[in-house]
Amino acid sequence: MNESVLAIEKAAPGKIKGTVDIAEGKIFQISQDMTSTNTLQRMGDVGIEVMKDIRSYKEDGVQPFIATTGLTDIDHMIGGFKAGEFIILAAAASMGKTALLLQILRNNIANNLSVGMISLEMNKKAMCFRHISAESNIDSLRVMAGNITSNEFDRCVAAWKRINEMKFCIDDNSGLNEVTLRGAARRMVRLYDIKLLGVDYLQLMDCADNRESRQQEVSKISRSLKNLAKELGIPIVVLSQLSREVSSRNPPIPRLSDLRESGALEQDADDVLFIYRPEYYDLPTFRDGTPSTGFAEIIIGKARNGQTGSQKTVFMKDRGTFENAYLGEDKSEEIDN
Repeated sequence: MNESVLAIEKAAPGKIKGTVDIAEGKIFQISQDMTSTNTLQRMGDVGIEVMKDIRSYKEDGVQPFIATTGLTDIDHMIGGFKAGEFIILAAAASMGKTALLLQILRNNIANNLSVGMISLEMNKKAMCFRHISAESNIDSLRVMAGNITSNEFDRCVAAWKRINEMKFCIDDNSGLNEVTLRGAARRMVRLYDIKLLGVDYLQLMDCADNRESRQQEVSKISRSLKNLAKELGIPIVVLSQLSREVSSRNPPIPRLSDLRESGALEQDADDVLFIYRPEYYDLPTFRDGTPSTGFAEIIIGKARNGQTGSQKTVFMKDRGTFENAYLGEDKSEEIDN
């Protein structure tokens, strides 16, 4: 550890953040008793651990995942969010990415998990407004304007009391890069023992070394997030924008090649989820002819340990919530990528 301190003291001004990140990573490893871990292991010994897990799944009802989306049919397809997974949730602007991420976090809080959110776009108060709107089932625009009745105000108070009990921490530092974000995530794990982290959103992140092209920077950020999920042993859900090309297609259904700025996102991610709302494009129906008003389609473009396809959900735009639409029914569709 003394070597790390000396390295920080001797580091050139432009290299201090990177050196601090390395030192902070070592401190985190010590706090997690990981410094003596040997990554070399016989597969047979690994199998002993796996068989114990399988027995727990079978006999004790232990789930093989840490977190879920809370949308039952989607969880059945991807198998939930597992330790160390890097998940991308992507959509065009105003499609409901942040709303879905916040709902995923709330759904896991309801399962008694501690969660964290790093927001590079929206500040803490705006996030809390959204939470209160969703929890109170009141139009978010009316809540933010204070255009509510006395009864609705009481519902907001009750919602705030529930939020006050939530195991939810947030960091809204808009100037984070892949190095400082790792530090923020480590502190959340150390101080609040979070089991799921959301990041909103990837394209707003800077790169510590900004002398490269933006595509190279995004690749570096993507790899850093993937490694961070493995280091912390928790799933990380990261929001991402799509390229403008998706809007020029008919119908404008997102696919993996639409991930903006880097093919590394598709390669690094364990799961890639898209949101598609035909109603946003003034299209009255989905591809199968069912009405689009009040519905969204969650498309699973990649599932390393699950299956691809899609499921429709009810989308309540005024409250920013997604709900199961056809629970238990086979309403999935194959997606061409």
